[in-house]
This record gives sequence, structure tokens and C-alpha cells, in this order.
Amino acid sequence: MSAVIERLPSYNLTDSLRRNPSLFGHTILRNTGGVLHPPTAEWTDDMRMSFPVRSIAGRQRVSGERTCGLTVDSLYDFLNWAWERHHNPLSWYIRPLFVLPFCYFAYKKNVWGVLLTLLGVVSSMFWFPAPAVLDARAAEFLAMERQYVTGGWTVAKTAMAALVPVWFIALTWAFWRRSWLAGASVINVGALLKIIWGFYFGGDSAWSILPAVGLGALISNGVLLYAYRRVHRQALGHGYR
Repeated sequence: MSAVIERLPSYNLTDSLRRNPSLFGHTILRNTGGVLHPPTAEWTDDMRMSFPVRSIAGRQRVSGERTCGLTVDSLYDFLNWAWERHHNPLSWYIRPLFVLPFCYFAYKKNVWGVLLTLLGVVSSMFWFPAPAVLDARAAEFLAMERQYVTGGWTVAKTAMAALVPVWFIALTWAFWRRSWLAGASVINVGALLKIIWGFYFGGDSAWSILPAVGLGALISNGVLLYAYRRVHRQALGHGYR
């Protein structure tokens, strides 16, 4: 997998727009502060081929004909397919909601439920079909995200990436120990860090993730507050019996 990632070239949407002002199917009238106008764009081959379809070295196989039953070509095809579908806004909105079943299974100390929820988080990026029309700001943010992942990795970047599994571990620990306050704190800190990371690396394009992140945090906090009050009332009721 690391060999595949290393072969993915970096992609700079701003530079592509300078070279091809009709990248989204129509001329970009202005591009100020990293904000793309107009707000919608059409799919083009440049946008679909977010990842190379074939290996660079003469479309050769790596380590023989097949590696773990999958060819490099088929892996690239899958990445292309998944990346196109990741542009669907529904995948952005559904991902934060996985926090709720994750917290539930951690609260119930159900390891398999926690693992299945993590699988849902990862796979949800390609649950929905690729959109026919792209939001230009969202496309810019995803291009930044892809460039961030496929670019060079430093110690600081690796440490920052390690915060993701640390966040999940902290959330699991909080609800495994039935600490509602700690769990809610982990959720909100994670949402805040996601927004800060987005604006730091994506600039104005990060405005495209605010609705999904904000709505997800709002729903999660509301459901957790309701669940906490219900559990607390049930505990008080059992105490009077």
C-alpha cells in the first residue's frame, strides 16, 4: 500500500486552474483568496482522474503478476472510483454521525460493534454515487486533502495524523468508563481540531466542511444529552425502589 501511495503525484488545483481556466467546464471569472467562482462545477476528465489509472513504470505489475490477489492497476481503478464518490456531500454529512453508534458500542463495551463502526467510517466515503455537478469550493478542499495525503511526510505531519487514532482511543476510553463529560469533550475537541486543520491547510475552501462538521457535532451533542438524562432518570428511579 505504501508503494502505491508513493506513486500518487501531488495535485495542485490552483495551478491547474491557472493552466486551464476551463477546468470545471466553464471559465473561472475570478479566483481571489483561493475562493473559486462560480460556486458549482461540472465533472471533467481532469477531476475524475484524481489518481493515476495505471502505474507509471510502463504499467508493470509490482512483485510479480499479483500482490495479495490484487493488481496495482485494479487498486488504482478502485481509488479512482472511491475518490469520485467521495465528492458526494452525503458522505461528508454521514461520517460525523458514526460518532453515535461508536459511543453506544463503547458504552456497552461491545468490541465488535466498535470495530464495525470504524469500518463504516472508512467505507462511507464511497457509499454514495459521484455527483454530476461539483461544488467548486468543495472540489478545491478535496484537492488539498489529496495533496496533503500523497505529499511528503514529515515528523510533524505524522504526529498530526496520529491524532486521529488517538481521538478514537480517547472516545472509546471515555464511554467504556461511562464518563459522559469526557466523551462529549472528546467529540467537541475533535470537531474543533478538524475545522482548525481545514482552515490552516485549505484556506477559504474549508468553509465547505463547516456545515457537515457543525451539524454532526450538534446532533451528537443533542443525542448524547438526551441519552444521559434518560440514563440518569432510570438510575434515580431504581434508587427509590
